[in-house]
Amino acid sequence: MPQVRKPIEDALLAVLADSTNGFNAELAAIAVTYKITAFTIDWTEGPTVTNFGLVELEPDAAETFFSSFPAAALYTSTSMNERRMKFKVFSGQVLAGIDFWLRYRALKDLQHGGNEWGGTNNYQKLPNAVEDAILQMLDDQKATLRASGYYWNGDYLCERTKVAIAGDGHEQLMTFTLGFERHI
Repeated sequence: MPQVRKPIEDALLAVLADSTNGFNAELAAIAVTYKITAFTIDWTEGPTVTNFGLVELEPDAAETFFSSFPAAALYTSTSMNERRMKFKVFSGQVLAGIDFWLRYRALKDLQHGGNEWGGTNNYQKLPNAVEDAILQMLDDQKATLRASGYYWNGDYLCERTKVAIAGDGHEQLMTFTLGFERHI
């Protein structure tokens, strides 16, 4: 049976969770430069995981899905069989997504002395650090993402929402979209 999306999800999860060059390790290294406190994501599956899911969520659904923040989700959003290679069941592009929900204290607290991610009113520090950690992780693990049957082609898009009211403070969603070639 052909598996179009699963091998890509599995490879991305392994890369994100890698203890040496995964997201948590890269963010911890970059945190010093940005003068922030790094957070960690538990990249495992199971009922006790509070800040990660293998799921594509609506932006407002994070509040009811996760019980701790920052939080992250991994998913594949699109597959296009473009018949790039003849005699293959699937030959085309698969888009994968990694979403991060970042939380900030209530705006009144932010206006009177900063945020929990470094003590300034610079709301770009944390999302910039997250983006740099993702880019460094992808660069460090290119070989893992170019295995037999799928290939990360370097396509990368990062989108950020505006900071919005959520729960007891404010939230910002970051979405990373990665393009893969898949031939099976």
